[in-house]
Amino acid sequence: MLITMQTFLQIGDNISSTGGIILFDNYEESAEGNTSQGPFGSKPMKLQSNVIVVCRQGYLEYRMDCDEPLRLCAGDLVFCRQGQIVEFLGASDDIKVMFIAISQDYILSLERFIPYSDTTVSMSFTPSDEFIEDFHTHYRLMKECFNMNNSQFRDNIIHSYIYIVLMKLTNAYNQWLGNKNRDSSPKNRQLEIYRTFVSLVKENFKTRHDVGFYASELFLSPGHLSRIIKSISGKTVGAWIKDYVILEAKVLLQSSNMTICQISDYLNFPNPSFFSKYFRESTGMSPGQYRRQQD
Repeated sequence: MLITMQTFLQIGDNISSTGGIILFDNYEESAEGNTSQGPFGSKPMKLQSNVIVVCRQGYLEYRMDCDEPLRLCAGDLVFCRQGQIVEFLGASDDIKVMFIAISQDYILSLERFIPYSDTTVSMSFTPSDEFIEDFHTHYRLMKECFNMNNSQFRDNIIHSYIYIVLMKLTNAYNQWLGNKNRDSSPKNRQLEIYRTFVSLVKENFKTRHDVGFYASELFLSPGHLSRIIKSISGKTVGAWIKDYVILEAKVLLQSSNMTICQISDYLNFPNPSFFSKYFRESTGMSPGQYRRQQD
């Protein structure tokens, strides 16, 4: 499914929204009310907005695109970009988490304030305790503004807070990144190559499945790129690309009204039969069976 701004409005009562911005948290919910699947379940979902996630308590397990499962723990923050595919895999019983969703139309005017604006890959880090407390102060103030129904300046005030939050977030991330970049170890350089590879796959996965293309774009030999991707992700370049194609297919099958033939064409398969065979090899079921299973 797609995580749209409307999707956020369907996942709980503690929602505030206006002008391309949605705030959501479960701070008021009891531990008994939490589910082990997180707020969206475990199906792969494609983000249609940029989302900041802060874990205040407990932990949240998730997967972005075709990466290995990750864990967001108390004090951690992740900035997810529009177009990423996310799966919420589980959460601790005491999870307390906050989301800020910002529509792409709105965020275009703030692009210079956005961390990681040069990549389509999400980035997570652990800012200082002081930053987290300050961040939650702004979040609380924004939520209070949503109740100012009689104020003609309400939306302007909320948008100003978003500017402040994004600038402070970028500053905190740049400080963290500066410390990280002092590490010139081979592992750190490999991570940068991996992130660029992921961005390239997202731009070209429908037409380019060959290792040579991505190696050439990264000015590496195919063998060297393959070793780096394998060491970081545990997958070969070919397996990573195939998994991403299947992930895109799953999202389209469960969230769109496109026919299987249309999805096959969109993903640039020669014909629906080839697409069905490709999908079955990875999932053990045909595209039609997968779609019916999601109903």
